[in-house]
Amino acid sequence: TPQEFVIDMVLFTDTRKAGKSDNFADCLDYESICNDVLTLAQTAKRQTVEAMAEDIATLCLGRKGVKKARVRVIKTQAISFTSGVGVEITRTR
Repeated sequence: TPQEFVIDMVLFTDTRKAGKSDNFADCLDYESICNDVLTLAQTAKRQTVEAMAEDIATLCLGRKGVKKARVRVIKTQAISFTSGVGVEITRTR
């Protein structure tokens, strides 16, 4: 049965160039990454949060400039007396 879940991502990149230039072109394209993650989450036929987290981390690491990704996927309605259960993974390029 499909369940609602929350995705939290922390992406690690070298921010020095963007920090000096203050130019969006030197930053990660967060909107594009989030849109791709949303599409993945809506279309993937994954059974587990572990598999979804791996897919998201792989997608993020495939983006230019992303050196490391920390991904948390939480099912918000899996167990009635909790606010959610899930996994958090960290993957590096």
